[in-house]
Amino acid sequence: MRTDHHMRGRKLLFCSLLLAMGFLTVKMPALAAGFLMTPSPEEAFGDSDTNGRLVRYEYERYRQRLDSIDTRSEIEENGFVVMEEQVFPVILENFGEVFFVPALDDRYHRLALFFTDADEKVVYKTDQLEANFMNRGQITQPVREIAAVSFQDLNGDGMTDIELIAACVNDTGSYANKRYQIGDVLFGSEKGFFRDWRISDKINRFGMNKSIDCITAYVRDQKSTEYLYTATTLEELQQNGFAIIPEQSYTREFEKMGKLLVAPGSALIADFEVFMIYLADGQGNIVWSFQPMGDHDNLYALRGINCRDIDGDGLKDIIVLARYSDALDAGEQQIVSDYAIYYQRTGGFSEDEEFKKRFVCDENTKMEDLVKAARAYWGWQAEE
Repeated sequence: MRTDHHMRGRKLLFCSLLLAMGFLTVKMPALAAGFLMTPSPEEAFGDSDTNGRLVRYEYERYRQRLDSIDTRSEIEENGFVVMEEQVFPVILENFGEVFFVPALDDRYHRLALFFTDADEKVVYKTDQLEANFMNRGQITQPVREIAAVSFQDLNGDGMTDIELIAACVNDTGSYANKRYQIGDVLFGSEKGFFRDWRISDKINRFGMNKSIDCITAYVRDQKSTEYLYTATTLEELQQNGFAIIPEQSYTREFEKMGKLLVAPGSALIADFEVFMIYLADGQGNIVWSFQPMGDHDNLYALRGINCRDIDGDGLKDIIVLARYSDALDAGEQQIVSDYAIYYQRTGGFSEDEEFKKRFVCDENTKMEDLVKAARAYWGWQAEE
């Protein structure tokens, strides 16, 4: 059985290569109740100073409100706002026919899931969700709504599992006021549901939180984009399904890194196409990688890759212009043009942040227009 309720949200938070390295590899499926890792108040908030103790006190008060809820009417009485558009009946092996009732704490924006029976009695509830641990050391979280939810058996044990995508918005920081998605899976058990934090971590760290289908492809079908960040050779990439775009692949001499093959390409997971660019040496070993699509959903068309000095330091930089498709509400798609610039430095490449704040491209922007504008920003008076 599969029940999907989609509120198509914007983008994912696609993490960087540096963050991707060094984490524990999970051999799928690795599903056991013992993998549930729920931080204690001390672990989540600390207790070393006055502020830590205050946050811990607030969290305990919040838990008291949540724990006291026994009926549906008490959900809102205790400060939670029910997401009525996401309330629907579902049949679960452990509880029978119940209503799925998600609710958001009105004060701290923490998401809680309630399951109520025909008499509106709460038979199960949990707030142990990945989205509720985004702001470490804080009780207030960035959850705004549920973007998508699905009920199906993912690990083949005969119990219905929950796939959940929460839409989040940060109030401060580099991602302030930008909507992003956090995916999660709760596995069914006789007593309720449990969450494997390692699976949730990989769903979000490797960008598989774009849709329910992406999460299903990873958890049920063991298809992952992780190899895009951990592969060490082009051969390994291609063996796992990465397709290099031959007409845009060529060799260039990079002053600090030597002669390298520029190898752009893409990989599919569910209905999403992930666009990456790799630099490889003569033996096919990957020495650097880029993920220029940023928060966009799909590569629509690669319009060009240009390797030349942009910032005037005598070193070749890389500029990428492409068109992407992004999902909108009601299943609609939006095609947008975007670009990325990577400056060559002594130890590798650094992605541009400043010029992009000043120059916005559109569908009519050509590579030569982009190069001219970027070089002018760095003080070039005329094209070479």
